[in-house]
Amino acid sequence: MGSVISSMWTTLFGEVPVSPPPELDCTLPFPTNTDIEHRKSVVGVSQSSSMSCESKDHIASPPELSFTLPTHSDLGTNDHEFYALYAYMNDVQRGINSKLDIVDFGRFGDENDQNVKVALMKSAQGPIEALLAVKNAAEILKPKVILFVGICATMRPKKAKLGDVIISAKLATYDETKIKEDKVEYRGSKSKVSQNMQKRIRHATDGWKAPLKDPSSLKVEVHPDAVMLSGSDLVNNRGRREELAEYFQDALGLEMEGAGLYAAASDLKTEWAVIKAVSDFADGSKSSTEPWQPFSSAMAASVVYNMFKYPVLIQHWPHYNAEDMKGNPPTSPTPSVSIDQFLKSIGGTTEGTKMYNGRTIKYSASGRIHSFDEPWVYDGTATDIASRFSVKENHFETADQAIYAAIQELFKQLKEKKII
Repeated sequence: MGSVISSMWTTLFGEVPVSPPPELDCTLPFPTNTDIEHRKSVVGVSQSSSMSCESKDHIASPPELSFTLPTHSDLGTNDHEFYALYAYMNDVQRGINSKLDIVDFGRFGDENDQNVKVALMKSAQGPIEALLAVKNAAEILKPKVILFVGICATMRPKKAKLGDVIISAKLATYDETKIKEDKVEYRGSKSKVSQNMQKRIRHATDGWKAPLKDPSSLKVEVHPDAVMLSGSDLVNNRGRREELAEYFQDALGLEMEGAGLYAAASDLKTEWAVIKAVSDFADGSKSSTEPWQPFSSAMAASVVYNMFKYPVLIQHWPHYNAEDMKGNPPTSPTPSVSIDQFLKSIGGTTEGTKMYNGRTIKYSASGRIHSFDEPWVYDGTATDIASRFSVKENHFETADQAIYAAIQELFKQLKEKKII
């Protein structure tokens, strides 16, 4: 039997009037108050429409789903994403682990057939949280593939509309930057999923139908060959979205956990993908698009189920094995990035030059995490251009503090060496 770990995170953005979504064709399990309290902080791994979804002045409500979702008042931050996938699992049993907390084990597939084993979990937002969750889950559960499933923002509302599903054939990151006087230069990576996952993505919509009560109420599109943009910012501003869209012109979706997933999965040599549906525009209209969150969660979950309901399709994929980590990635077409590199890169780099006490000083600060347990820190460097003398000061809470400390230490040493 195959095994899959699915992971849900909520990426909320966006304030415009919204109508309710279309109805689903089935009912999601309704969470009890006890379930909700238990799951709020659980770490988890495991095109056109008859309505207008593009107007800034009006956002149409989603059509009815073919099943009933819990209401917003009943749910925690990312429970829509969790229960949408939960609805597709059979024979669910709960397990508890000191590292993973609560894990719901179940299976995809018909009762009379072989099926795919699934471990369903949740976690907090952000790339570092994702990285830690993936690392812990892989080491304990030894899955064949780790998926991040849920909701995202659209980078291009005319192409990917509310409810559309975006699959990360490629994942781009934007956290690593070089700050220049007149612009920001993005130095993030762009990575493809493995050849195994590419095959699954190509057939993602084979036999798939959107779970709508009325199939004619909305044309939900799946974008299987998409670039998902991922970073640590919770983008909720049109200007920021457009800035990123201008630089990453092929990016279609925007979310917060994929960068951490990729860093961990490639380091662990495990199959991975991000599969999320559009629930907002990342433009400050969050409250207006909230009714789309459960709808979009259901769309993403339905695509994941369609991709992985037959065990024969992944029977030859290897399970994660710590002893194999020194070998080559299963089928990865791109070089892997180490966890250490990732942790250092998402802090970004701030650099520039300035006149200070009559001398031209070149400065920089970069963020890093030394280990999984160490708080986020910044290191600062300052160089006197005339003498080429340089100093470095480490471990500060902010980039500004690191730069200031480095410049102060630089001038102290310049005086001691009688350069000034």
